[in-house]
Amino acid sequence: MATQNSGETRNPWLPVHDDGAGRGAVAPSKPAMPATRLATPRPEPIDVGDADVIAPVALPPQHEILPSSPSAPTAPSVGRASGAAQVQDPFSALGDSAVRSASLSASGAPTPLGGVPMVTPLSRESGAAEGPSRDDTPAAQRPPSPVVSDDAPAYMPRVSAGSADEPEDQTKAAGDGSDGDHPASAATPWWRSVPVLVIAGLLVMGGVGYVLYLALWPQEQVELTPAVIVAPPEVAALDPIALEDPTDFQSAMPGLVGLYAMTELEAPPVATLDLRARAAEVARLTYSDQQTTLTVQAIQHFDEEDAVAQFEALAADGTAREPVTAGGAQVGERATVPADGGQAVVWRNGTVVFEVTGPADAVEGFFAIFPL
Repeated sequence: MATQNSGETRNPWLPVHDDGAGRGAVAPSKPAMPATRLATPRPEPIDVGDADVIAPVALPPQHEILPSSPSAPTAPSVGRASGAAQVQDPFSALGDSAVRSASLSASGAPTPLGGVPMVTPLSRESGAAEGPSRDDTPAAQRPPSPVVSDDAPAYMPRVSAGSADEPEDQTKAAGDGSDGDHPASAATPWWRSVPVLVIAGLLVMGGVGYVLYLALWPQEQVELTPAVIVAPPEVAALDPIALEDPTDFQSAMPGLVGLYAMTELEAPPVATLDLRARAAEVARLTYSDQQTTLTVQAIQHFDEEDAVAQFEALAADGTAREPVTAGGAQVGERATVPADGGQAVVWRNGTVVFEVTGPADAVEGFFAIFPL
């Protein structure tokens, strides 16, 4: 099928539904303006008659809008001219009485009827004479009523019930409850104070801790060593003598034996002595403690055989014979023999024979502490 070309460009976007009228595309346009426009309203005078004007409303009385300062209905007002009586409506009297009662109650002064406002329509000057008073207290005992004038403020500062020059009671200032404002608070007992409670708690905790310590960690029994009193060493009352040019055998003799000191030394010739065996040297020593004197004879022999023979000759009548040891080894023997005026102990130490003579109670002790 051949396509006819009319020489015009054909719009490829054709309506889907053609109404057959062969309409073309319509361009969008703004809506039509309304026939009338909104005009700004302007006031226009109205011609009315005098009969259509509304009369003004009358205002309430001035004392109802702004009531004057209250005055006491039960007491004459001060500062107002005498003899000027003014009648007040009940509503104004009720408001004045309420304001006055609130002012007096806030200042601490007593109020009539317990603070309840009076509603009896009384005048300010004649209210005290016409209205019956409910307070039966004599006039001499009543507190002075505060003076309220028309120019004074409705609320008055609180003053003390006593004299102006008298200071208030310190207990009332502290709030003990006697003035009626606040109830008196009970004083806290001392045993309920914080420091006492803290100390009590610490004591209880310490006791509990000590009991637990004893229960969990038992203590061992400690045995104390008894005290040993050591007496100072005794000192000999005498000083030993100084030997002049002594021999070795004489130098070996002790100068002090316990409390005994050497007071004398003799060296007799051996030839003049009646000895059983030959000896090399003989020394006679005297020891004393200022109360007892003991004599010691020391015989030095050349060998042990001569020493044993000399010991046996001196201890022939002796008793209580015992061995003599030195350093754990036996070096000789001892024996107790009688002597003139006392007792004698004879013993042998190697090649030396000793014989101590003196009182029986001192000889044994001297022999026990003699170093040779």
